[in-house]
Amino acid sequence: MQKAQDIERLSAPQLAGPAAGVRAGKTVLLVSAEPFVRELLATHLRAAGCFPMAVASAEEGRRLAAQLVPDLIVLDLDANADGGAAWLPRTSGRSNGKAVRTVVLKADVDLRCGADRLHCDADLCVAKPFEPRELVRQLLRLLRPARIEEQRPRARPALKAAAIELDRQQPTVRLLLPGGWQSLDLPWTEHRLLAFLLADTTRARSRDAIRDAVWSDAPVDLRTVDQYVRRLRRRLDAAGARDLVKTVKGFGYALDLEALQRLQG
Repeated sequence: MQKAQDIERLSAPQLAGPAAGVRAGKTVLLVSAEPFVRELLATHLRAAGCFPMAVASAEEGRRLAAQLVPDLIVLDLDANADGGAAWLPRTSGRSNGKAVRTVVLKADVDLRCGADRLHCDADLCVAKPFEPRELVRQLLRLLRPARIEEQRPRARPALKAAAIELDRQQPTVRLLLPGGWQSLDLPWTEHRLLAFLLADTTRARSRDAIRDAVWSDAPVDLRTVDQYVRRLRRRLDAAGARDLVKTVKGFGYALDLEALQRLQG
């Protein structure tokens, strides 16, 4: 009864109309075994001008995604043990010339979903419980068409400091490691995050400043900043550049360029 009342309380006219920049009719595939989650998100998305398609299992999600190719897939990992996120790579990226964005919902984002993000390359991982309006705002941001400057980055010189060079035309960073210079490809979000830290290596950057710089079009919560820093660290660690991004307790993050020098022995 309480869940039904919550849905009624969050229904129109309290919800805003179609979001600016989001084309009407964008399809969102919601995959969750929890009826409340499906109905709640579907209510918000319909009010925003989207077309939600809600199914209860990963198997149904796989079948529907293959048939209709949605614009966005939201997968509730906690309520979909039958396949998890392993099927997302086959529908994410581009399918039939259409971009498909992916979002994962998981109670234990740090320990489980964080690893799955690297596996499935989801665009966003959201911790449960979530605030519905905030989650839908993030979904709508993913559905907005990419800005021209994101599609074709402007010609800008590489960022260089000590043993690191960041290409600003391509999402690539070069690191001087014991075996010589090595190139590492990064997703654009992690690339922007590293570029912001590298732009001024003499001081630490607050989490708020990172959020405003990297997600300037629509700020996310600070937990998302932490998640992307962890993702960037995992990629750097895998390449052999451990401890390059350090935590400044109670404030934010900074680059430790001496970490690369220490690797040289």
